[in-house]
Amino acid sequence: MPFGLTNAPAMFQAFIDKALRGFLDITCVVYLDNILIFSKNELNHEEHVQQVLAALQCYNLHLKIRKNKKEIRVKVQQMNVIPASFPLSKTALEAFKALKEAFMNAPLLRYFNANKLMRVETDTSAFAIGRILTQQFEIDSHLHWLPVAYYSKKLLDTETQYGMGEQELLTIVEAMHHWRHYCQGARHPIVVLTNHANLVWFIITPNLMRRQFKWAKKLAEYNFNVTYQEGKKNPANGLLRRPDYELPKASTTLTAAEMV
Repeated sequence: MPFGLTNAPAMFQAFIDKALRGFLDITCVVYLDNILIFSKNELNHEEHVQQVLAALQCYNLHLKIRKNKKEIRVKVQQMNVIPASFPLSKTALEAFKALKEAFMNAPLLRYFNANKLMRVETDTSAFAIGRILTQQFEIDSHLHWLPVAYYSKKLLDTETQYGMGEQELLTIVEAMHHWRHYCQGARHPIVVLTNHANLVWFIITPNLMRRQFKWAKKLAEYNFNVTYQEGKKNPANGLLRRPDYELPKASTTLTAAEMV
């Protein structure tokens, strides 16, 4: 089979499935040239390995024992390092416990349920936007808003020039578009939480710029209500604290359009 054909992986997968059709999901699983042979005990495993190799040989697929001989040898020099003591300071132990506690208490993503209420929590900074899709789930006879999906994005250079109101509106537009498979045709009105109070009235104002009108047209596809929430209570703010996000450099010149 020549290299570079787009259907080559699919053709080879079909070929290898045919070669091992009598053993698939019984004693082995295969993905392209990766074959995993499993058995209940060591005696049966040797037999299963021989059966798989024999089936491959019937299709002119031969294993080079010499190629893999060195890979299965145990390096005694490395094994002797294992019993060495590992110094663990008090600071390191506290850091390990804190990390373990963080993993244990981290909020797990829930499966989306179309019958439950949806809430989109958004926030914007000078260089990025973040949003969280949450739904209500019952835990210990109490309802809690739990995350279904996270999404954050760095703003484009042109988007960083938008006003704060437009950036907050852009966050809602991006959130609805990104989760449109959830939001379109929602059975309940979607609650959008924002820490920009003016945005509650910004969406229903009749005087819109061309860009804002375009966004309003996109948002018309969704059934949602905008609700104000204080920034310190907004968990989406944490999505914007990324060390790889750099603040855009301010321009020292103005174009003619900007001066007007």
